[in-house]
Amino acid sequence: MGPVWDWDNAFCNPFFRNQWKTNGWRFEVAADPDYTWYRRLFEDPDFLQRYIDRWSELRTNILATSNVLALVDTIAGPIREAQARNELRWPPGTSSLIVTDTNKLFTAELTWLKDWISGRLSWIDSQEFPKPVAQTVHEEPAGPPKVALAWLTGRLFYTTNGTDPRAPGGGVAPAAIEYSRPIATSGGTMITARVRSSYGLWSTPVRISGMGLERQEAK
Repeated sequence: MGPVWDWDNAFCNPFFRNQWKTNGWRFEVAADPDYTWYRRLFEDPDFLQRYIDRWSELRTNILATSNVLALVDTIAGPIREAQARNELRWPPGTSSLIVTDTNKLFTAELTWLKDWISGRLSWIDSQEFPKPVAQTVHEEPAGPPKVALAWLTGRLFYTTNGTDPRAPGGGVAPAAIEYSRPIATSGGTMITARVRSSYGLWSTPVRISGMGLERQEAK
């Protein structure tokens, strides 16, 4: 989706429309025609769910907070010397930070930006409908291990063949089972579990393959 612009809005540079806040969705203050196409996309429940799932997935790797902050430092390094000359040629107007030493200003702005990014990422994460948590349990001392799932609210559905318990459109898939007790597993079992809210939105999926959960806990 191009062209790409307004990174000042995305990373809290301007102090208008509450852009400086780490909480809140920007689309809530975006008027048409600026947001028309995206507003229409998010009316599709499958697009919305895929958007939520993809965010959760990327937060475990590319968009992990540590990776994003490291990228800020990587970009800042090569321009650290040039920014001093930039400040001399184009002195800043009104700044939220009253600092005369340009290097101190640059360092302080970097710190402020990284603190803001960390807060923003955490707030977005907090908006996700809580996904289930899995653990291995033994219902009998000598019995086989099972997978127990816990969640905060809503109804939990799962499958044991790797398919999505969420059907296209937001309903419950035909192969989905509503969770009521710990699940017996075997080497070929692939559990995929989601929680469905009372208003039809699903959590991101939790996937457990075979006895992978028990092996992971044993490490």
